[in-house]
Amino acid sequence: MQSEDTWMELHVLHRHGWSITALAREFGLNWRTARRYATASGPPRYRSRARPAELSAAGLVHVERHLAACPDLRATVLHRELREGYGYTGSYTTLRRRVVERAAITRVTLRGGLLRLFARVTLTAPAMPIVG
Repeated sequence: MQSEDTWMELHVLHRHGWSITALAREFGLNWRTARRYATASGPPRYRSRARPAELSAAGLVHVERHLAACPDLRATVLHRELREGYGYTGSYTTLRRRVVERAAITRVTLRGGLLRLFARVTLTAPAMPIVG
């Protein structure tokens, strides 16, 4: 999305005789975009994106219980259960992003001289890593 200032510059320069091709080259735009902006009577208006579906309180409890019982549970399984049992309408990617945002590093171990971080996906606040 271009700014309102860009629209104004394109519009004014086009009225002063600049070609669409020259405008596109100058602003680094596709010629079709430059033409749309230069000939528009006002700056483009875009609708705001719909926010992804949020987990209900019951769905959140379901996820927390399942992850507490089985930390290695796949997110695809959680997504299917939430869709079928709780009417979750969000995508798998949205669910995964929401869960990973709250992921906490639960332990740090040394193996063969390499430091390895093991992350467990949980819905709690991030914890401090245990160095040992």
